[in-house]
Amino acid sequence: MTKQTFKLHSNGNFASYLKRFSSVEKSLLLEVKDGKFVAKTHTPDKAVVKISATDLSEIFDVTTSTNVKIGLFAVDNFIKTFNHLGDTEVKFDIVSEKVGDEEVATEIKIYNKNLKFSFPGASPSLFKYIDSALAQKIADTTSAIYSFRIDKDTLTKISSLCSIDTDNDTLKIVANKSVTISGKSFDLELDGVNVENKHSISFYKSHYNFVDKEDSEIFVLENKVIFKSLESNTFIVVGRVD
Repeated sequence: MTKQTFKLHSNGNFASYLKRFSSVEKSLLLEVKDGKFVAKTHTPDKAVVKISATDLSEIFDVTTSTNVKIGLFAVDNFIKTFNHLGDTEVKFDIVSEKVGDEEVATEIKIYNKNLKFSFPGASPSLFKYIDSALAQKIADTTSAIYSFRIDKDTLTKISSLCSIDTDNDTLKIVANKSVTISGKSFDLELDGVNVENKHSISFYKSHYNFVDKEDSEIFVLENKVIFKSLESNTFIVVGRVD
């Protein structure tokens, strides 16, 4: 058995990182790998894939770590612990054991001086694992037809506009010199975006809800749209709908 103990210096960063995934899937296979948290998840129909990594040092006072896979069945419940632990000194324990060639978490604890929460570590075999090679392939932008940058305020505005079209379930990105985001009742032309290609692609509004509202670069491919955050190491891949 191996036990790693980390002291949190940013409860908010840890909660924010996990929240990236809780909207997509209620369970999560989280990895401590090469000094980073790495997580990859997808909707049950695999139409949306989210991949994100963050340095452990962004969350913990840490100098070294052992690579380990952590299976969490109730990400939302884990996030709720931060509401009770407050800003006092918080520690995070990973208890793990060797399973084959991998180190696998058997228990996860998060606690302060007065309050302790404990969660069982689920077996990684219960999760659909996206390995590094497949993740790199999914998030590969080299075949993009075109790309453009968009700020967080515009992404939020698009969400608000979507609420107008209650009887329509898709969004469309249309490129024809300029780039327009269209619903059934609205067309939003993006300022300062110019492309040479003429192209359009549609995807579900419900899938757009999984996109983090951060300054981003959007890559449009033939069969998917990739949102690459410029504020974090996060990719959201949304499949095309015809």
